[in-house]
Amino acid sequence: PVVMLFGIWVMSIHPVKWILDMIWVSVFSTVCKYSTMAILLPITITCLAVYLVFLRPTGFSPIIQVAAERHDSFVNDNMHLDLVSSDRNEIRRHFKNLQRSNLAINVPECNGRDTKLLGCKNFSFAGRRSAYVGLSGNHNKISLEMVNGSDMNINKLNHEIFNGKSYYFGRYKGYNVVLWRQGKTLYSMTSTMNRRDLMRVASESIRSYDK
Repeated sequence: PVVMLFGIWVMSIHPVKWILDMIWVSVFSTVCKYSTMAILLPITITCLAVYLVFLRPTGFSPIIQVAAERHDSFVNDNMHLDLVSSDRNEIRRHFKNLQRSNLAINVPECNGRDTKLLGCKNFSFAGRRSAYVGLSGNHNKISLEMVNGSDMNINKLNHEIFNGKSYYFGRYKGYNVVLWRQGKTLYSMTSTMNRRDLMRVASESIRSYDK
């Protein structure tokens, strides 16, 4: 009440000054508000640009996510393999029925190479039967999965040519995922290895064979 009475008294003695003070306070508040916005807007835009260029997961897609999460289960021993074997022919025989479903299943050749077969599993990928092969290489586990991906669109992913073949790639949960096509079959290879090493493993160890 005292403050209100004082304000009324000031207004009655100096009404013009009081009005000018109120206008000045209003203008000052508005200037401060817009000045703050002017400062924060460039900072916000800069932070967003840094995220988009450097921090956003590159080449993200549901295919990349599924491959990475499946590999994460394999790495952390949460996946039960149907067959534990390092024999390529034994793994091929395991997928004999899948081989008849218009799916080109190419089990990696690991003889004399840095990679080793660990086993395999019948899986499903996007509602379709798929063939999963677990490997190890250079102290890293590697996941290879094959599925009929004739209508799966991966063209929006980042890609590059390696040894004459187009490879598409992305990254999710710290894992690199490399994809490529052979006919109607879509291959995915996932690991903590860098993508160039993954493409090298894919090009050197996976050879097509006649059904």
